[in-house]
Amino acid sequence: MPTVTIDGVPIEFPFEPYDLQKDYMEKVLQCIKYETNGVLESPTGTGKTLSLLCSTLAWVEFKKAQRKAQKTDMFEMYASSAAPPEITPMTVRSEQVPVVIYASRTHTQLSQAINELKRTAYSHMRACVIGSREFLCIHPDLASEPNSLKTQMCQVKVKSRSCQFYSRVERMKSAGPVVDKNVMDIEDIVKLGNSLKFCPYFMTHELDKLADIVFMPYNYLLDHNIRRNLGVKLESSIIILDEAHNIEKVCEESASLQLKSSDITLCIEEVTAAMKLLSEQDKIDVGVDIPEDIRPEDLCDLKELFLELEKQIDDVKIDIYHGVTHEATFLLDLLARAGIRAENCGNIRNLLLKLTEFLATIADGPFARKGVALQNFDGMLELIFMGKSNDFWDKVKRCYKVHVLAEPTKKKGMQDNWLSKATHSKAGGKIINYWCFSPGFGMNMFLGERPRCLILTSGTLAPLGPYTCELELRADVKLENPHIVKGDQVCVRIVTKGPDSETLNCNYNNRDNPKFINSVGMTISNLIRMIPGGVLVFFPSYPILHACKKIWEESGLWANINKQKAVFVEPREKEPFNSAMQSYYSNIKEYGGAIFMGVCRGKVSEGLDFVDNNGRAVIIVGLPYPPFKDPKIALKRKYIDLCNSRDKEYPRGEEWYSLEASRAVNQAIGRVIRHSKDYGAILLLDARFDNPRLKSQMSKWLQEHVKVTKNFGELIRDVRGFFKDADQKFQKDRTDAASFSSDAVHHHPAFDFGSSSSSLIKMESASSSKTSEVILHPRKKIKIAIATANGEETQVTETSVQEYITMIQKILDVKSFQELISALSNYKQTDDYETLVKNLDNIFKGKMHLRYLIKGLENYIKRRHRDAFNEYCDSR
Repeated sequence: MPTVTIDGVPIEFPFEPYDLQKDYMEKVLQCIKYETNGVLESPTGTGKTLSLLCSTLAWVEFKKAQRKAQKTDMFEMYASSAAPPEITPMTVRSEQVPVVIYASRTHTQLSQAINELKRTAYSHMRACVIGSREFLCIHPDLASEPNSLKTQMCQVKVKSRSCQFYSRVERMKSAGPVVDKNVMDIEDIVKLGNSLKFCPYFMTHELDKLADIVFMPYNYLLDHNIRRNLGVKLESSIIILDEAHNIEKVCEESASLQLKSSDITLCIEEVTAAMKLLSEQDKIDVGVDIPEDIRPEDLCDLKELFLELEKQIDDVKIDIYHGVTHEATFLLDLLARAGIRAENCGNIRNLLLKLTEFLATIADGPFARKGVALQNFDGMLELIFMGKSNDFWDKVKRCYKVHVLAEPTKKKGMQDNWLSKATHSKAGGKIINYWCFSPGFGMNMFLGERPRCLILTSGTLAPLGPYTCELELRADVKLENPHIVKGDQVCVRIVTKGPDSETLNCNYNNRDNPKFINSVGMTISNLIRMIPGGVLVFFPSYPILHACKKIWEESGLWANINKQKAVFVEPREKEPFNSAMQSYYSNIKEYGGAIFMGVCRGKVSEGLDFVDNNGRAVIIVGLPYPPFKDPKIALKRKYIDLCNSRDKEYPRGEEWYSLEASRAVNQAIGRVIRHSKDYGAILLLDARFDNPRLKSQMSKWLQEHVKVTKNFGELIRDVRGFFKDADQKFQKDRTDAASFSSDAVHHHPAFDFGSSSSSLIKMESASSSKTSEVILHPRKKIKIAIATANGEETQVTETSVQEYITMIQKILDVKSFQELISALSNYKQTDDYETLVKNLDNIFKGKMHLRYLIKGLENYIKRRHRDAFNEYCDSR
């Protein structure tokens, strides 16, 4: 592999790195070498992950070699010196090479990074991935349990030494199959665990002690509770947070909580269950001994505490429709009235821990699977009372708000005795939200554990000023990389009007407007004729997506779009989503095209790879602003305005609101153009994109390519011309490009359109193995009309042979289309023009109003017959 030396560190790279990759690696090394923080933006497709891994691990390997040489020198010094130098804790610390902790948003993204590592010269270095029990536990008794209960039951089995898989970890951690494989992702370790009968979850925690680089989801790092439970050590580590465009939200959410009346009800039920066991332990055999340190009087006090807390929550006065907002101290005061204060919080939490462990051990009977609510309440207390200093509480008062909403509650029968599961609640339930609005609150706690450096990186971080300001992060190293692709590889257009001249503005007033929605549908229908391969269409939200789909189904546009490319709509659930994605990829591979409709900030727009033909265009419908009237959004805007009044480095609330939409758009755009030879179109369907502020908030590399189209005809010409040129220049091999129609859905014959230099189209019927060949001239243009929702022609334009064939397929049924191919083939072979005309009369019988489409066949008519053919068309 080529080696490039940057800042004195030799880095092996899989290929000769581009200049922007060298710039990126130089910034990474600056962060590590000078122990400072960095914010690095490099667009998707620029080799960001590869550059990160190679530069970081090259430094680790370089530093290890230095340490080894120093140890040799020190040994010689010890051997030759009468008085060996004193060894201090600082000496030991300086000899340790930092561990790299590489975190990303999802396990899928981590798997992609691990696969990148396997391609590098650093695949010999020790790597480990940390995941949750949800992905790593292989115990059959726990497989079907929810993750929270799985954690609890696992802890009990480990403590009681009743898990056979955990028991084999110590013995197997030195086994050849485990130690010989340096880089393993989650699938690798689970497969090995099943084979060798050890617990993958606990094995990863053994392997990370020896690892050079540890991979984990970044909520494991940023959530204080999870970080503590996993025993993650940040001190002196090199921390990399990839896909860091979501970090502000993760920091806020990890420092926030929600408490429901129903949560308290469940806590009361679980304490009641324990009380019932204590009162009837001589009559009931639950299979385990009740711990002696759980006393009846403690449970009575705990239940009284929960009942009082429930009463205090019931007494909160709210607007049933809009809720009510209070200062952060409101929740502390409410807990204090129920008897929960910082002074006695430790004792309450100790009792909760004993109870949850005990209830989790009960495997059968009416008391089985209890303790989850108590465990969640314990986590809430830990978050609220995590700090003790006056500075901590002063910051809580500035950064937190409490918002109380109504919660419907289930009716329960009242029983006035201590063993009743029923509560004393008579009022409607409440939801208490304890919201943190400062990402810097969690980030400062994180940095307080003194990592060597923190590197935040993503394809969409800009503008960097507001980003670092909100995180309260001092970042001495910053980078906004250009894209690796050139101008002829990307077509960026702002579309302000549809083919019917309707202004495209997806604001609140237009979201239920059929005229606007149909104009969007006609725009998409016309655009996908020009776009090969896969097309991604992103909407601001699921309700808007489904509203468009419903109106398009009623107007016939949905069927029209489906005839051109099979359409898949993003489901919210995991399994249907995976199935839909697989079908999308399969349709592109087999039939040459498909459409996936999703939402900004959804699964498709975050982290998935649509390389080459899987993503030739991304269409953004509207601007994905957060819901304006949502109380959390309104409070966040007020908080940002307050910060701006104190420090002008902060954005204003209005600017923050706009940035939220822009960053979601930038992230969705990043799904296409994934490498230096890739190409694609980015089409922004909303007139509001033509705004200086919104343009300035787009990714820096994108801004120079943005063009606003003056009319729809110009848009069609631009898109068609772009793909014609790009296909010829960048896609030499088009063997994977099949028909642009949705044959997979409608079971039409499949077409294989060859390369642009080929003059052959082959059509294979589903009922016959024979192949008909018709000479075509793909470089010639055929005139067609742009379609509207009602089928009228609005504008004549030129199109390619491929699009023309798609148009004919839409008009004719399968039998007539086959007859047309046969008629053209016979005409080519026999030169019998009269028979061809008779065949055309039969094929287009009753459809002569489509003479513009028949006239397109002129390209297939021999020169000596063309005058007669034109007269034939005119006479019809």
